[in-house]
Amino acid sequence: MRTFHRIASLAMSTGFATRLGLVVWLLILTLCAAPQKLHAANITYVVGTCKGNSPYKTIQSALDASPAPDTVEVCPALYPEQITIHRPVSLEGIDQGNQAQVRLVAPFTGFLTNASADVVAAQIFVDHVNGPVNLTNLVLNAQGAGGGVASIDLYGVLYEQSGGTINKVTTDYQLGKNVNGAGIIIQGGSQTPVIVENCSVHDFSGLGIAVFPLGDPEPHVTITNNVVSPGSTAEYGVAIGPGTETTVTANLVNGGYFAISTNASKGSITNNTVVGAQWGITVDSDGPSVSANTVEGALQFGISLGVNMKVSRIENNLITSVNNPAGVGATGIEFHCNTITSTQAHSNTIMDADYGYGDVPAGFGGGDNNYLGVLFKTSTCTGPGPSPETKGALADLERWKQP
Repeated sequence: MRTFHRIASLAMSTGFATRLGLVVWLLILTLCAAPQKLHAANITYVVGTCKGNSPYKTIQSALDASPAPDTVEVCPALYPEQITIHRPVSLEGIDQGNQAQVRLVAPFTGFLTNASADVVAAQIFVDHVNGPVNLTNLVLNAQGAGGGVASIDLYGVLYEQSGGTINKVTTDYQLGKNVNGAGIIIQGGSQTPVIVENCSVHDFSGLGIAVFPLGDPEPHVTITNNVVSPGSTAEYGVAIGPGTETTVTANLVNGGYFAISTNASKGSITNNTVVGAQWGITVDSDGPSVSANTVEGALQFGISLGVNMKVSRIENNLITSVNNPAGVGATGIEFHCNTITSTQAHSNTIMDADYGYGDVPAGFGGGDNNYLGVLFKTSTCTGPGPSPETKGALADLERWKQP
């Protein structure tokens, strides 16, 4: 604008505007007043030698380089380092086939303290970044780390009040003695939403993919098309904490104690497949919809409702082969004596279970459901809810929440 005013003053003082045609003069004023757009080139750094002799041998050195990169491409290799990201960037593993992967591996030397004052070792830590941080084609392997970093929380990916897309990332072996291991943790929100897609999360000791609040703003997260396979001692495949808005759709969760669990008042759980969990899908808050999911081989409950429901809808789910090892009580959808109407819970198909709907409140009509190979369509509530099992599940979930 200073340039514009100088040109205008000069023109008026010299009679320049009179000598120029009016149209030409107006064109000059328009060009001077128009904002000037600067098109900066995309800055890309390469780590490794697969694209020439790059000066960057570690991922962290490329991320911290100046000028700041828009993209860091990483050649397939083993990288024994922990990564901390403080600014927007795309971190991409160069895909050279299934046998050539970018793998971040143990040991761990960097630790941080999270909001609950727990000591955490994260293989990739995205720390309060205002703008998208995108991760693609990476393998985060913590095998062998547990024995050396006991009594800490060991994470594959931790986004703290940051956003972006996590795509085609594998996390494995975040476990060990006295280790609360987790694959992907989204803690707190940002102006950029988070998408976790096409990832493989397996062999962790605590949480597969989890979303927790951390003040304002609330996290907005989409978890889609992932495969989550808990280790033998893992509790949660996908865990959604309160104060979040999360869409969980089209994922495969194989095993774990609680395959998919939500304690949020917003969001949805749709079109997922759950196989072989103790409890398939647990809903411990009113609000999320649970629809068109398939739950196979649950050991106790296909779907568990932990609170009174006025908003949530439980519909069009297929629950098959609920098989309690104790021999009794295997239930398709367990109400735990909580209230819900038949317009909210309906059109579900339940196959091969002791009970279709368990501990239903008095007056529940049963909904328009299909029952095949079910001993009893419903069992009636005989006491106030929630049941001791649900109370225990909520207590377990509490220790994973962040304030």
